[in-house]
Amino acid sequence: SINDENKYDIIFLEKYHPSNVKLEIINQEIIEDGKIITEYSNHKKKIIFNNKDESVCLKKEIYDDGYQIIYFKNKDIKQIYPDGKTVYFFSENNTVATTFSNGEKVYKFANGQIEKFFVNGEKKILYPDGTIKNIYSNGEEEIIYNDGSKQRKKKDGSIFVKYKNGIE
Repeated sequence: SINDENKYDIIFLEKYHPSNVKLEIINQEIIEDGKIITEYSNHKKKIIFNNKDESVCLKKEIYDDGYQIIYFKNKDIKQIYPDGKTVYFFSENNTVATTFSNGEKVYKFANGQIEKFFVNGEKKILYPDGTIKNIYSNGEEEIIYNDGSKQRKKKDGSIFVKYKNGIE
């Protein structure tokens, strides 16, 4: 449900990011370009990159089930899940972009606004005040205000308003 705001946060699952586990290093090698590759007892592989460019990856962790997490020098974080879902945290503006394996995309902004893009071209926006805006693939729009009143905009540009007391 789009009302489940926390669903679209970046989450560090205990399965991948245990807080109280000391991992045993099985193997570690340093590549010519300065890259350090470390393998751990839980089948995690960590790669630390020696890059000067701020936009590139600083560290990447890869798990045997396909989960990956990439830390960038600019403090952005990208997670790739085994089911194909990707979650990207933009540090500069505190925004999270989630792309699901079915192609749907969700953006959660720092102010709490959530925008959901469906594969059929429809879009749903949940504003922090509880207002919901639906943009349909046929070009029509519907706004449901937090007081219960509704506004509908037809393809021809005509607008209809239904107030919470039922008057149109």
